[in-house]
Amino acid sequence: MIVVLGSFDGFHKGHQSLFTEARRLASTSATDWAVMTFAPHPNLIFSPEKARLLFTEEEKTVISRYLDIPQVIIIPFNERLANLQPEQFLEKISKDYPLSGIVVGDNFKFGRGRTGNIDFLQNYASRKNLSFSHVPTIKISGTIISSTMIRGLVSCGEVMKVADLLGYEFFITGKVIKGDMRGRKLGYPTANLDRDPHKAVPAEGVYASAVFIGEQWWPSAVNIGYNPTFATLEKLRIEAHILDFIGDIYGKTIHVVFLKRLRGELAFKTTEELSRQISEDSDVARQVYENQVHEHQDFFSLFSNAVRRAKE
Repeated sequence: MIVVLGSFDGFHKGHQSLFTEARRLASTSATDWAVMTFAPHPNLIFSPEKARLLFTEEEKTVISRYLDIPQVIIIPFNERLANLQPEQFLEKISKDYPLSGIVVGDNFKFGRGRTGNIDFLQNYASRKNLSFSHVPTIKISGTIISSTMIRGLVSCGEVMKVADLLGYEFFITGKVIKGDMRGRKLGYPTANLDRDPHKAVPAEGVYASAVFIGEQWWPSAVNIGYNPTFATLEKLRIEAHILDFIGDIYGKTIHVVFLKRLRGELAFKTTEELSRQISEDSDVARQVYENQVHEHQDFFSLFSNAVRRAKE
């Protein structure tokens, strides 16, 4: 088995270049390949209060189906594992999995004190008669693609740039919970989304989005923020006004895919002004959605199938 090793926070275009190399090696040696990663993500162990991750484990399962990764092997991560010497770690996983090759990125480091590096892996692979490949980092406009970079763009609301770097749209999966019903009273009911507290969230504002519910896509205008027109809330809210949808989805899990940031969050003097703005936002969101569905049919089809397969 060829394994791609890494602490993956989602799978961006840089990671996908590793998968391409693993597929090539597996095909050449007539074997299979897999991604080998850790859960929880190391950031949640070493700095849980500060950790913000692009995707939850549930979301990464969907992405792995979307990218057609044949197998994702999860290694339970804890401080004991982190303190293993590099060779101890490799010997440990070799006992559980039939390794025939290893693929990593050029900047991959592991083991106690992050002392395991490319030179160590090349030497180890040579001694153990394993194939080994390290893939150069991918750059866009001279900048290395990294999860840290992408998280920064998410926090600025740059969801279209994020999609370019990921190779697919940024999304949030969560259950619909009850809110304060203000949207319903204004004639624009919203689905209030619960989320993992460590999930990275786009900057406050309104976004054109696509929402996948059950087996169907719906256009949506999503507001992220604190509802300044009414009061300053202590907890950030993610509220989706799902256009054309009628039904009770409280307690159901939905997938909100961010397509474009329309504006920042605003405070309105009256509810009438707010209603007019929501109407305008909804019209723009619908147009963005329809354009995206037309131009990126493959994404919506593949993502739908990935959600279904992730449930199997």
